[in-house]
Amino acid sequence: MKSTAVVKFGGTSLSNSDKFIFVAHRIKSFKKKYKNVVAVLSAPADITDNLLKLSEKFIREERALDMLLSSGENISISLMQMSLKKIGIKSIALNPYQAEIITTNKYSDADIISLNQKRIMKLIKSGYVVILPGFTGISKKLDITTLGRGGSDYTAVYVSDVLDADCYLLSDMAGVYSSNPAKIENAVKIKDISYTELFEIAKVDSEIRQTKALEYAFKRNLSLYLGSTFNISTPTLIKNYPVNHKPVVKYISIKTDENRTKIIFIGENIYKRTDLIDEIKKFFDLKLNIKRNKIKLDFNRSLSSEDLNRIYKRFIFY
Repeated sequence: MKSTAVVKFGGTSLSNSDKFIFVAHRIKSFKKKYKNVVAVLSAPADITDNLLKLSEKFIREERALDMLLSSGENISISLMQMSLKKIGIKSIALNPYQAEIITTNKYSDADIISLNQKRIMKLIKSGYVVILPGFTGISKKLDITTLGRGGSDYTAVYVSDVLDADCYLLSDMAGVYSSNPAKIENAVKIKDISYTELFEIAKVDSEIRQTKALEYAFKRNLSLYLGSTFNISTPTLIKNYPVNHKPVVKYISIKTDENRTKIIFIGENIYKRTDLIDEIKKFFDLKLNIKRNKIKLDFNRSLSSEDLNRIYKRFIFY
């Protein structure tokens, strides 16, 4: 564990005053665990969408639109400083100019170039919880920019990289599960998973909202924690595996309809597991479609819920 934690809270965590107070207490709990804490906040739920709707009847000039859409995050950081003050936590909110979050000149999808690490570290060492806006920055021309979808996660990951901090991305999701819980009743939250596996899951089952953040972390070889704001449980650790990591089935995707069932076993470098492949062949009289990080099975019939759960229990984490 590092001495500093960067903790990002999504918009659904900040949708009303009671949730702001709850998040303030969550920040306080991180302060007990870590010497230093930086909070990165999204706009309160629905505010960005409402601002977009408000602008529909006007000419959406990109510079003005970024100025408009950055408003929500500044609301969040201001209210969070007030919330932390209420529970006795010393904090300071910095807008993109004050934190000097410098980005490229690309409106609506800018990349972060730098931030004022010296100022943030000085405040941290003085005992402040530093509160930063996600999703937004300023260009070298001093124009406000936004970072695109999942921009708050990207801000948090970038800040954690610069500060050499542990990074937590908290939202309404408890973590990454071993299968879709709506289809597999025994699906469990995964303790850890690789970026490669997560990207594979996104191709078949669930859209990744934090794509930009995860790609940055993957390239920089950072570790992240994905978890829930309100479900106080161990988050899923996202990381790059070491070279000698043993491939394991980390996720099972299931697609089924009246006439067909498709099952995909996902695990980084799973093609190397000849013992697993042999076991699958014993279990199913089917031709396997084997790729580097997944094994596909196609059934020309619909499998029952009992069959699917039996397959899951047999092969998950194999």
